[in-house]
Amino acid sequence: MPVVADGKSDALRRGSISTRFLPPDVLEAIEPRLDRVPLIVPPLLCAGAEYPAIATGERDFAVFWRTLPWDHLPGALFLSEAGGRVARWDGSPYRAGQGGHGLLAARTPDHWRATHIALFDGRNDCSRSSESWLRARD
Repeated sequence: MPVVADGKSDALRRGSISTRFLPPDVLEAIEPRLDRVPLIVPPLLCAGAEYPAIATGERDFAVFWRTLPWDHLPGALFLSEAGGRVARWDGSPYRAGQGGHGLLAARTPDHWRATHIALFDGRNDCSRSSESWLRARD
């Protein structure tokens, strides 16, 4: 069953940001942007629980720093097959085992774009090392 049966997305409502592993400078850059999202809810502390919560509409998105395959591969496949989008912060596809940090999972491609614009100003270079893209912000 697709996450959006009629192919249309509703407005961005709520999501979670797993801050546990975020470097302090990345967290510092994201925090002032949190008011751009109507509601940030506490993360479920397990990526395996976040993906079903997104697919069922309980959340519209989740932001992760660590991208370990055992945490994300099953959920990324599940959510993508259900019509959602899982990609790195720069918009590139998530590939299991590929190095790097930063992952955004969303209920639909529209939710992914809206979250990306809200939290990362739509920057395509935000998956670079945290210190380089943060210096270039605003």
